Amino acid sequence: MSEEKSSNRTPLQQAYWDAFIRLRQRGEVISYDTVAIEAGKGKGDLRKARQLEICAAIEEYQKLQENNIIPARKFQAVERISVIDQKLVQLREDYEIALNKILCLEMQVIDLQQKLEQYQPRDNIHPFKKR
Repeated sequence: MSEEKSSNRTPLQQAYWDAFIRLRQRGEVISYDTVAIEAGKGKGDLRKARQLEICAAIEEYQKLQENNIIPARKFQAVERISVIDQKLVQLREDYEIALNKILCLEMQVIDLQQKLEQYQPRDNIHPFKKR
């Protein structure tokens, strides 16, 4: 694999190589999509027909990862998504608890308002006049 900077590479090709090297250094799972995303491009932008040299290097590295010759961590975005999903589940549970508390308190307010109406003077009863 010729990973060094080459003068005959286009800026796009060099961006893909730099992304490939960064992913390798971090020990992440490498695929066409992860390299493209790391290079600042969209998922699916890196195609074998267009970028044969980098694709060959990616495939070679993938074989090494599949055979556990090179350990690979999960892509960091996957880890962040799972953490955010856990937070979302916790927030939903907290929301349900808070909503139940609010509903209980509203029911208590309605009950107390009804009891208060029983103790307020009615229209046909007049308070004593001062002398």
